[in-house]
Amino acid sequence: MIKASGKSRAIIIVISAALIAAGIWMIFSRQQQTLPFITAKVRANRDHQKNLKTLRLNGRVRSLREVNYRLQVSVNELADSVAHQDMEIDERGNVTRHVIFDQMNQLMADQVYTYDDAGNYISRTIHNPEGRITSKETFSFTDEGKFADVTLESKDSQYHWIYEYTDTTDGYIQEVIQMLPPLPLPYSFKRVFDTLKNEVRVEHLFPDWKKQWLYIRLDKRGNMIERTLFDPVNIPIARYASAYNTNDLPVREEYSINKNTEHYYAYDTHGNVIEYTQITGGDVDQKSYRAVYTYDSNGNWTHRDILRLDGTPKTSVDRVIEYY
Repeated sequence: MIKASGKSRAIIIVISAALIAAGIWMIFSRQQQTLPFITAKVRANRDHQKNLKTLRLNGRVRSLREVNYRLQVSVNELADSVAHQDMEIDERGNVTRHVIFDQMNQLMADQVYTYDDAGNYISRTIHNPEGRITSKETFSFTDEGKFADVTLESKDSQYHWIYEYTDTTDGYIQEVIQMLPPLPLPYSFKRVFDTLKNEVRVEHLFPDWKKQWLYIRLDKRGNMIERTLFDPVNIPIARYASAYNTNDLPVREEYSINKNTEHYYAYDTHGNVIEYTQITGGDVDQKSYRAVYTYDSNGNWTHRDILRLDGTPKTSVDRVIEYY
């Protein structure tokens, strides 16, 4: 049996039943949550925050606009396909609205966030280009900062997942998720920890679906260093591994099994990427780049030139930052 490490992580599925299979890999990478009666005693969950710290911004930033000027390169060479994006930030440093446009200047996402007292975002509402709500996710946490429940509402459907945690005599923490509207079986999985609470094995059971296994390992600082997804006959489907520097920034990432891809990062003293190398199938990918920054008096970058590894230009990005 494979063990994986780490602190307990909440797992959210924001997909319809028809898309459960496509969303499996996303389940253990990104999540969010809400409680209408959240209190200050709820712990912060750094994977469910969107603030000045996670954005690596200094000072009392009120708004941020980024405009990406694509030069004479193909879209395939761009590591970021965003043409421009706008963020509104409250006085506590939390992003309350994030609007993103793609390279064709089409709206990709118009998201509005609300937060609990610990800075965890507890709701996300997504609007279409006409300003109408297309979906709303609400999330809640336990006092320990673990996932409690999640609701997804869209035009045609509503899904609700309730999370319960139970200590067992064999060292497991059993986590049961009841899906509403009810499906033939509850969605459930178990987590197993070592004596230091560093490693966890997660076994998934999908309602009216097949069984899958997810193994997660974190380092002692809570960084994800490995996650592996297995199919019902215990064959690995996808694996992710990562290494971090002393500032908890990833310096190497690897996606393997079906497709091998490696990512390498180098940073400046501000924690911004100055070199990114992507290796796909043993070859350096054209998405690789170098970056040169111009900073303002607060230590936030206001201009970024993105170059190929040989130094020829790819794109440039301008930032307009408004402070309180």
